[in-house]
Amino acid sequence: MFEMVKAIHEALHIESTWAFVLVIALVFGVMSGSVAWVVDKGYKNALRERAETAGKVAAESATERAGKGRPASLKELFESDWPNLPGYYNESTIDSQSFGSGSVKIGWRVNGDFIGRGKFLAFIIDSRTAATDATRACEAIADRCAHFLDAASAEIDMSGQGPDDTAPTHLKDMVFSRRVFIYYEDFSLAQKGMLETIYQNKGLSVQFRDAAYAWAHRDQKPREKPLTPNTTLLPDAKFTPGLRITIAKIG
Repeated sequence: MFEMVKAIHEALHIESTWAFVLVIALVFGVMSGSVAWVVDKGYKNALRERAETAGKVAAESATERAGKGRPASLKELFESDWPNLPGYYNESTIDSQSFGSGSVKIGWRVNGDFIGRGKFLAFIIDSRTAATDATRACEAIADRCAHFLDAASAEIDMSGQGPDDTAPTHLKDMVFSRRVFIYYEDFSLAQKGMLETIYQNKGLSVQFRDAAYAWAHRDQKPREKPLTPNTTLLPDAKFTPGLRITIAKIG
């Protein structure tokens, strides 16, 4: 330590203690200032990079949201669900004096699985329908499942044949799985429970798809064009490679 002090005195040609202290203080001040400048510069650069990154993320998120557009509605999900299955779509009106509105409009699908050789039903109830009327409509649907299956068979003859099948399978000949899907947003838990009991007593299995389902599948891509009554639905070819479907109009 003393040798270092001596060397500094000799190098600077000074004997005064105050001069020595002043020089050392100046040297350390410059060194400390340099370190502080480097640290401050790095801090400001980090802040700027974070701000730029946040801006890019926000812009990408905005672009992504714009690309996705608005969330899919329950009706759009009803129309676009089961893209791997062919089917038939139509609309009907259920009339009853017990309805506050006098009638309830429904859309319905018969969906067929040509691989599993089974079919099931799906219904959507007009969102403007009161929950009490929708409940009564579901009770009527439970009594008329065979009617909807027969109505589809009376309108079209749809058949499918896979690459390894020796003969086609017709939609009308498929076994009804007794599964029923109901799309409606406003059922209470009590109403769902009551309807589940009614369907079970008739040997049916009912599944409800409501507002929570719509939110969970809000990013699902809708069909390019809404379904129109008396329409056949063809599966996406990528889900059913080699499946040949033939459709003949009857009605």
